[in-house]
Amino acid sequence: MHAPVFKASDSKSHFEVLDGLRGVAAMIVLIGHATSVVLGPSLIERKHLAVYFFFMLSGFVVAYAYEARLKAGMSVREFYLRRIIRLYPLIIAGVVMAAVGLALSDAQFRGDPMAIPATLLAGLGLPSPHTMFSFGRFPINPPQWSLFYELVAYVVFGLFIAKANNAGLVVLLLLSTAAFGATLYLYFGFVPFFWVIFHALAPFCVGVLLWRLKNAGDLPKIRSNFLALSLCLVAVCCIPMRYGWAPDFLVVMGVFPLLIVCGTGQATGRTKHLSNVLGEMSYPLYILHWTVLTVAKAFLLTVAGPMVTIGLAVVASIATSWALLTSYDRPVRRRLTKRLLPAAGLLSRRVAP
Repeated sequence: MHAPVFKASDSKSHFEVLDGLRGVAAMIVLIGHATSVVLGPSLIERKHLAVYFFFMLSGFVVAYAYEARLKAGMSVREFYLRRIIRLYPLIIAGVVMAAVGLALSDAQFRGDPMAIPATLLAGLGLPSPHTMFSFGRFPINPPQWSLFYELVAYVVFGLFIAKANNAGLVVLLLLSTAAFGATLYLYFGFVPFFWVIFHALAPFCVGVLLWRLKNAGDLPKIRSNFLALSLCLVAVCCIPMRYGWAPDFLVVMGVFPLLIVCGTGQATGRTKHLSNVLGEMSYPLYILHWTVLTVAKAFLLTVAGPMVTIGLAVVASIATSWALLTSYDRPVRRRLTKRLLPAAGLLSRRVAP
């Protein structure tokens, strides 16, 4: 198989079905968190698989958008700057929302001396030491954990993957997949912080490899059916946790590559419009929903009951995400691109995580 070539026509193509599937994955995370935050048990037990799907899609899309450009002379610095412009406006918005929400609804946050350092670290996209008011390494806005590992994957991509031949990519893929499987087996349910990098890197590398195969014409051309692919994605994320670690590995390394291969076809009609909207909404919905859910629980649960709280929180999450996407994220990214990448501004195109 020859090295991937970034053709002129590729820069104008767009994978609408994959965009839509990314939006479906974001909705899976939203519904899974809405039920778990309000009720305790989650309606979608393996919602974390949707995040692994994000990682694989990210590898595919980032390779599609940047691999050949990096080989043609784009600096690694410009690549990183473009990804920072793409991700950080909403990271910062999510942190500000979360800090305000916690200040209004959580007395432990107001009394924790780590609240301010944790907020500042979250604004930089970095993990925090232990806090008393929340959990995990990203206590301000917990969904940020995946963005941290995605940023690490970008570092690996810029320094190594984009320059590596297929053999080098396959070696990295095999090593990271082995580590992914081993940590699932050993630590299923609570993987140590350091080892989670392989849960991002393995699917990310699969995505890069799929793009190379697609670009080389080595993937089969399959007619996309957005509804069927969406139902499949939802179904695998609903596999009960009682079946252990093996479904995670089989879904990520078996089902998700097939979904991406099947999703590279073009959407049409109403499906195309729906896919585009879902794709645009996916990142803001993912990074902003947690605060809306927790604030809704704090102020509505005892008044409205759990089901009404979940419904209102989901609607509010979608509305908030769309409002910030249109009134804040898009204009801020345009200004940053024009200011920081003036010579390349005309070549910029939508690339979502």
